[in-house]
Amino acid sequence: MLGVNAVRSRMRRALVFGMVVPSMVVPWLLLCASWLIPQTSFLSNVCGLGIGLAYGLTYCYSLDLSEQVALKLDQKFPFSFMKRIPIFKYISGSSAERRAAQNRK
Repeated sequence: MLGVNAVRSRMRRALVFGMVVPSMVVPWLLLCASWLIPQTSFLSNVCGLGIGLAYGLTYCYSLDLSEQVALKLDQKFPFSFMKRIPIFKYISGSSAERRAAQNRK
Protein backbone atom coordinates (compact mmCIF):
# COMPACT_ATOMS: atom_id res chain seq x y z
CA MET A 1 0.00 0.00 0.00
CA LEU A 2 2.90 2.32 0.64
CA GLY A 3 4.22 1.66 -2.85
CA VAL A 4 0.91 2.51 -4.49
CA ASN A 5 0.53 5.58 -2.30
CA ALA A 6 4.03 6.80 -3.12
CA VAL A 7 3.50 6.42 -6.85
CA ARG A 8 -0.02 7.84 -7.10
CA SER A 9 0.20 10.55 -4.45
CA ARG A 10 0.06 14.19 -5.49
CA MET A 11 2.34 15.07 -2.59
CA ARG A 12 5.89 15.53 -3.79
CA ARG A 13 7.46 15.85 -0.34
CA ALA A 14 6.74 14.17 2.99
CA LEU A 15 7.83 14.66 6.56
CA VAL A 16 9.54 11.51 7.89
CA PHE A 17 11.34 11.38 11.24
CA GLY A 18 11.50 15.20 11.26
CA MET A 19 13.07 15.46 7.80
CA VAL A 20 11.44 16.57 4.55
CA VAL A 21 12.08 13.94 1.87
CA PRO A 22 10.64 13.18 -1.59
CA SER A 23 7.54 11.01 -1.30
CA MET A 24 9.07 8.25 -3.46
CA VAL A 25 11.79 7.76 -0.82
CA VAL A 26 9.36 7.21 2.09
CA PRO A 27 8.65 3.49 1.44
CA TRP A 28 12.36 2.78 1.11
CA LEU A 29 13.15 4.59 4.37
CA LEU A 30 10.46 2.61 6.17
CA LEU A 31 11.82 -0.58 4.62
CA CYS A 32 15.26 0.24 6.00
CA ALA A 33 13.70 0.97 9.40
CA SER A 34 11.89 -2.38 9.36
CA TRP A 35 15.20 -4.09 8.67
CA LEU A 36 16.36 -2.97 12.11
CA ILE A 37 13.36 -4.52 13.90
CA PRO A 38 14.16 -8.06 15.01
CA GLN A 39 12.04 -11.00 13.83
CA THR A 40 10.42 -9.21 10.90
CA SER A 41 10.34 -10.69 7.46
CA PHE A 42 12.50 -8.39 5.37
CA LEU A 43 11.89 -10.41 2.21
CA SER A 44 8.11 -10.13 2.63
CA ASN A 45 8.41 -6.37 3.06
CA VAL A 46 10.58 -6.08 -0.06
CA CYS A 47 8.13 -8.20 -2.08
CA GLY A 48 5.15 -6.19 -0.84
CA LEU A 49 6.85 -2.91 -1.67
CA GLY A 50 7.80 -4.18 -5.13
CA ILE A 51 4.27 -5.36 -5.87
CA GLY A 52 2.81 -2.08 -4.59
CA LEU A 53 5.14 -0.07 -6.81
CA ALA A 54 4.34 -2.27 -9.82
CA TYR A 55 0.60 -1.91 -9.18
CA GLY A 56 0.95 1.84 -8.70
CA LEU A 57 2.78 2.16 -12.00
CA THR A 58 -0.11 0.20 -13.62
CA TYR A 59 1.98 -2.82 -14.55
CA CYS A 60 -0.73 -4.93 -12.91
CA TYR A 61 -3.69 -3.42 -14.75
CA SER A 62 -5.12 -6.90 -15.33
CA LEU A 63 -5.88 -7.14 -11.59
CA ASP A 64 -8.44 -4.32 -11.80
CA LEU A 65 -11.97 -5.62 -12.18
CA SER A 66 -14.21 -4.15 -14.84
CA GLU A 67 -17.68 -3.03 -13.82
CA GLN A 68 -19.26 -5.92 -15.73
CA VAL A 69 -17.22 -8.46 -13.74
CA ALA A 70 -18.05 -6.65 -10.50
CA LEU A 71 -21.78 -6.80 -11.32
CA LYS A 72 -21.56 -10.54 -11.98
CA LEU A 73 -19.70 -11.08 -8.71
CA ASP A 74 -22.38 -9.08 -6.85
CA GLN A 75 -24.91 -11.73 -7.83
CA LYS A 76 -22.82 -14.69 -6.61
CA PHE A 77 -23.17 -16.38 -3.22
CA PRO A 78 -21.04 -14.61 -0.65
CA PHE A 79 -21.79 -11.12 -1.93
CA SER A 80 -25.51 -11.58 -2.40
CA PHE A 81 -25.67 -13.04 1.12
CA MET A 82 -23.70 -10.13 2.58
CA LYS A 83 -26.19 -7.64 1.11
CA ARG A 84 -28.94 -9.09 3.30
CA ILE A 85 -27.00 -8.99 6.58
CA PRO A 86 -27.57 -5.62 8.28
CA ILE A 87 -24.29 -5.81 10.24
CA PHE A 88 -22.24 -5.43 7.04
CA LYS A 89 -22.07 -2.17 5.17
CA TYR A 90 -22.08 -3.61 1.67
CA ILE A 91 -20.79 -1.44 -1.18
CA SER A 92 -21.99 -2.60 -4.56
CA GLY A 93 -19.76 -3.13 -7.58
CA SER A 94 -22.13 -1.09 -9.73
CA SER A 95 -21.33 2.60 -9.97
CA ALA A 96 -25.03 3.35 -10.53
CA GLU A 97 -25.97 1.56 -7.28
CA ARG A 98 -23.18 3.34 -5.41
CA ARG A 99 -24.40 6.74 -6.67
CA ALA A 100 -28.00 5.88 -5.72
CA ALA A 101 -26.89 4.84 -2.23
CA GLN A 102 -24.87 8.03 -1.89
CA ASN A 103 -27.87 10.16 -2.95
CA ARG A 104 -30.11 8.41 -0.40
CA LYS A 105 -27.82 9.63 2.40
